[in-house]
Amino acid sequence: MRRAALLLCALAVAGCDLSGPAPVRPYDPARPPGVSGAMDPPDGAVAMEAAAPVNPYPANPYPADWDAAARGADLYRVFCAPCHGAAGHGDGPVRTILSVAPPSFHDPRLREAPDGHLLRVIEHGRGIMYGYGSRVTAPERADIVAFLRALQAKGDTSR
Repeated sequence: MRRAALLLCALAVAGCDLSGPAPVRPYDPARPPGVSGAMDPPDGAVAMEAAAPVNPYPANPYPADWDAAARGADLYRVFCAPCHGAAGHGDGPVRTILSVAPPSFHDPRLREAPDGHLLRVIEHGRGIMYGYGSRVTAPERADIVAFLRALQAKGDTSR
Protein backbone atom coordinates (compact mmCIF):
# COMPACT_ATOMS: atom_id res chain seq x y z
CA MET A 1 0.00 0.00 0.00
CA ARG A 2 2.86 2.35 0.86
CA ARG A 3 4.57 1.64 -2.46
CA ALA A 4 1.35 2.43 -4.36
CA ALA A 5 1.07 5.83 -2.59
CA LEU A 6 4.71 6.66 -3.38
CA LEU A 7 4.22 5.65 -7.02
CA LEU A 8 1.09 7.80 -7.28
CA CYS A 9 2.93 10.82 -5.80
CA ALA A 10 5.87 10.31 -8.18
CA LEU A 11 3.54 10.21 -11.19
CA ALA A 12 1.73 13.35 -10.03
CA VAL A 13 4.98 15.29 -9.58
CA ALA A 14 6.33 14.06 -12.92
CA GLY A 15 3.23 15.41 -14.69
CA CYS A 16 3.80 18.96 -13.36
CA ASP A 17 5.68 21.41 -15.52
CA LEU A 18 7.48 23.67 -13.06
CA SER A 19 9.88 25.11 -15.66
CA GLY A 20 8.18 28.52 -15.88
CA PRO A 21 5.23 30.63 -14.86
CA ALA A 22 1.72 29.49 -15.64
CA PRO A 23 0.40 30.89 -18.92
CA VAL A 24 -1.64 34.07 -18.47
CA ARG A 25 -4.48 34.90 -20.78
CA PRO A 26 -5.75 38.49 -20.92
CA TYR A 27 -9.25 38.91 -19.55
CA ASP A 28 -11.62 41.59 -20.73
CA PRO A 29 -14.43 41.86 -18.18
CA ALA A 30 -16.51 43.93 -20.62
CA ARG A 31 -16.87 41.03 -23.02
CA PRO A 32 -17.63 37.41 -22.31
CA PRO A 33 -15.34 34.91 -24.08
CA GLY A 34 -16.19 34.50 -27.74
CA VAL A 35 -18.03 37.83 -28.09
CA SER A 36 -16.60 40.49 -30.35
CA GLY A 37 -17.94 43.95 -31.11
CA ALA A 38 -20.63 45.88 -29.26
CA MET A 39 -23.05 43.98 -27.05
CA ASP A 40 -26.78 44.64 -26.86
CA PRO A 41 -28.21 45.31 -23.40
CA PRO A 42 -30.28 42.50 -21.92
CA ASP A 43 -34.08 42.64 -22.28
CA GLY A 44 -35.69 44.94 -19.72
CA ALA A 45 -32.54 46.99 -19.10
CA VAL A 46 -33.13 50.68 -18.36
CA ALA A 47 -30.65 53.40 -19.24
CA MET A 48 -29.18 54.96 -16.09
CA GLU A 49 -30.33 58.43 -17.17
CA ALA A 50 -33.93 57.17 -17.37
CA ALA A 51 -33.93 55.24 -14.10
CA ALA A 52 -36.05 56.69 -11.31
CA PRO A 53 -34.02 57.91 -8.32
CA VAL A 54 -33.94 55.51 -5.41
CA ASN A 55 -35.22 56.82 -2.09
CA PRO A 56 -32.78 55.47 0.52
CA TYR A 57 -35.29 56.21 3.28
CA PRO A 58 -38.48 54.17 3.15
CA ALA A 59 -41.72 55.80 4.25
CA ASN A 60 -42.92 55.45 7.81
CA PRO A 61 -45.03 52.25 7.78
CA TYR A 62 -46.94 53.23 10.95
CA PRO A 63 -49.78 55.76 11.14
CA ALA A 64 -48.77 59.14 12.55
CA ASP A 65 -51.79 60.27 14.54
CA TRP A 66 -52.25 62.14 17.83
CA ASP A 67 -52.19 58.90 19.83
CA ALA A 68 -48.84 58.00 18.28
CA ALA A 69 -47.51 61.48 19.06
CA ALA A 70 -48.66 61.16 22.69
CA ARG A 71 -46.91 57.80 23.05
CA GLY A 72 -43.88 59.28 21.29
CA ALA A 73 -43.76 62.19 23.78
CA ASP A 74 -43.24 59.76 26.67
CA LEU A 75 -40.55 57.85 24.76
CA TYR A 76 -38.88 61.11 23.68
CA ARG A 77 -38.60 62.25 27.30
CA VAL A 78 -36.83 58.99 28.21
CA PHE A 79 -34.56 58.39 25.22
CA CYS A 80 -34.10 61.72 23.41
CA ALA A 81 -34.61 64.68 25.74
CA PRO A 82 -31.44 64.08 27.79
CA CYS A 83 -29.39 65.13 24.75
CA HIS A 84 -31.83 66.95 22.44
CA GLY A 85 -33.68 68.84 25.18
CA ALA A 86 -37.37 68.96 26.07
CA ALA A 87 -38.23 71.26 23.16
CA GLY A 88 -35.83 69.58 20.69
CA HIS A 89 -33.23 72.37 20.46
CA GLY A 90 -30.23 70.13 21.20
CA ASP A 91 -29.78 71.67 24.64
CA GLY A 92 -30.53 68.74 26.96
CA PRO A 93 -28.75 68.33 30.31
CA VAL A 94 -26.28 65.80 28.88
CA ARG A 95 -25.20 68.34 26.21
CA THR A 96 -22.62 69.83 28.58
CA ILE A 97 -20.53 66.64 28.54
CA LEU A 98 -20.86 65.82 24.83
CA SER A 99 -18.04 66.58 22.43
CA VAL A 100 -20.50 67.52 19.67
CA ALA A 101 -23.79 69.36 20.15
CA PRO A 102 -26.87 67.32 19.24
CA PRO A 103 -28.78 68.88 16.36
CA SER A 104 -31.94 70.89 16.86
CA PHE A 105 -35.02 69.24 15.42
CA HIS A 106 -36.13 72.73 14.39
CA ASP A 107 -33.20 73.04 11.99
CA PRO A 108 -34.54 73.21 8.41
CA ARG A 109 -32.40 70.20 7.46
CA LEU A 110 -34.23 67.99 9.99
CA ARG A 111 -37.62 69.60 9.40
CA GLU A 112 -37.30 68.58 5.73
CA ALA A 113 -35.72 65.17 6.38
CA PRO A 114 -37.94 62.22 5.46
CA ASP A 115 -39.41 60.17 8.30
CA GLY A 116 -37.34 57.23 7.13
CA HIS A 117 -34.14 59.19 7.84
CA LEU A 118 -35.23 59.88 11.42
CA LEU A 119 -36.32 56.26 11.89
CA ARG A 120 -32.94 55.04 10.66
CA VAL A 121 -30.99 57.43 12.90
CA ILE A 122 -33.01 56.40 15.96
CA GLU A 123 -32.40 52.74 15.14
CA HIS A 124 -28.73 52.84 14.12
CA GLY A 125 -27.45 56.11 15.58
CA ARG A 126 -25.35 58.71 13.80
CA GLY A 127 -22.10 60.43 14.69
CA ILE A 128 -21.74 60.12 18.44
CA MET A 129 -25.41 59.20 18.92
CA TYR A 130 -26.01 55.69 20.18
CA GLY A 131 -28.38 53.52 18.12
CA TYR A 132 -31.55 52.56 19.98
CA GLY A 133 -32.63 49.71 17.69
CA SER A 134 -32.19 47.13 20.43
CA ARG A 135 -34.05 49.23 23.02
CA VAL A 136 -36.83 50.91 21.09
CA THR A 137 -39.12 48.83 18.86
CA ALA A 138 -40.00 49.89 15.32
CA PRO A 139 -43.52 51.07 16.29
CA GLU A 140 -42.03 53.03 19.20
CA ARG A 141 -39.50 54.68 16.87
CA ALA A 142 -42.40 55.67 14.61
CA ASP A 143 -44.19 57.14 17.65
CA ILE A 144 -41.10 59.23 18.47
CA VAL A 145 -41.02 60.50 14.87
CA ALA A 146 -44.73 61.38 15.12
CA PHE A 147 -43.96 63.38 18.27
CA LEU A 148 -41.02 65.12 16.56
CA ARG A 149 -43.24 66.12 13.65
CA ALA A 150 -45.84 67.49 16.09
CA LEU A 151 -43.08 69.38 17.92
CA GLN A 152 -41.86 70.83 14.62
CA ALA A 153 -45.40 71.70 13.51
CA LYS A 154 -45.92 73.61 16.73
CA GLY A 155 -43.52 76.10 15.21
CA ASP A 156 -41.17 76.26 18.16
CA THR A 157 -38.22 77.63 16.22
CA SER A 158 -37.08 80.16 18.81
CA ARG A 159 -33.39 80.23 19.71
